[in-house]
Amino acid sequence: MPDILQLKKCSYKGIEFAFVETTTTGGNRLIKYNYPGSDVQAIERQGKAPRSFTIPAILPYDGYFAKKEQLINILDDGEKGVLVHPFWGDIENIVVGAWTLDEKITNLGRAVLTIQFELDDAVGVPIDAGDLQTLTGTQFSLLNEILSSDVSDIFNVSLGFIGNFTDANITLNDMADAFVAVSERAKQIPAQSGPFFKVVDSFRNSTIENIQKPDKLATDITTVFEAMDDLYETPEERYFVCQGLYNFGEGDIRIRETTAGRIERKRNRDLLNSTIKTLALSYSYYYSVQITYETTEDIDRVQSDLETQYSRIRQDRLVSNAVLEQMDRTRVQAIKTLDNVRVTTRQIFTISGVLLQPLSVLIYAWYGDLKLVDTIADLNNIKQNAFVAGEIKLVIDD
Repeated sequence: MPDILQLKKCSYKGIEFAFVETTTTGGNRLIKYNYPGSDVQAIERQGKAPRSFTIPAILPYDGYFAKKEQLINILDDGEKGVLVHPFWGDIENIVVGAWTLDEKITNLGRAVLTIQFELDDAVGVPIDAGDLQTLTGTQFSLLNEILSSDVSDIFNVSLGFIGNFTDANITLNDMADAFVAVSERAKQIPAQSGPFFKVVDSFRNSTIENIQKPDKLATDITTVFEAMDDLYETPEERYFVCQGLYNFGEGDIRIRETTAGRIERKRNRDLLNSTIKTLALSYSYYYSVQITYETTEDIDRVQSDLETQYSRIRQDRLVSNAVLEQMDRTRVQAIKTLDNVRVTTRQIFTISGVLLQPLSVLIYAWYGDLKLVDTIADLNNIKQNAFVAGEIKLVIDD
């Protein structure tokens, strides 16, 4: 049986159930043609296959029979509804296909109900209306609000644990140090550097007060992120700086939870470390959809970085369900926005067997002008207009 802390929530038509894993199926609808006497085959592409979702729902001991009946009645009604998926956010127009209930005589009062969820039409996943970049910003704001609320509600240093006060003070000063360190990752706007460092100094000087007032601590953390936002001219720079906070707190000395005081200390430290890492990801989603991308390879690189950090946070058993659910919605909206950007971004292709020649000559031969010299040089990590040969990456230029 999985640890109860590992169980996360999703819901269908408002009925919640727990899970530990999900399976998503998608891809392309293909028809294969084979020919007598031939070893080759032809493929007819018929468009995208609508995604389907398989979720093994955990039916717990508490109120088992009533909850089982309630969920099955909803699954059998045949009507469309909204699936709040743990990784894909809100998905409309969902109907239930086959379901399988696994009950064992040796495990009475607890079972797994594996449910197949299908889209009823080709509207896509999930459904939203309006400007995609703005919608990403909306989800980003909601995630930041929930993270701040968690700090306000959960962070607490009991008066009897002096060591916990000291540890929290160290963690908050580490935060201030981290903000200063990552701010150097990109070129700052000189006029904004003074206000930014003033905000950081204020945060550092308020650590004792913030330990005593979690509401103020939550607000001050957000204030530093906002000041850092003003420090740079481009979303690319802001995105790069946020990446520097992805590993915040991972070098901390491990706390052995042998006493009530140590348990509280670890909870507070884990909460603050997780909040910084998740806020960094939240801002990264927000900035990633504002970047002007030269090629689809640039989008792929950003999405890969985002997915890596998302997976790390998603596997943290101590992150609250509310944060995880909103992080999922933010992620899905950012993916949709970047997929939309991809349509109008230059695609990359590779040519082989290039004979030794200046890069400018090669580009002029392909495009008829030299407008893309810098783009192609960056794409191939060429530092100057040198001679090139072999395999070279180019872009499709409309």
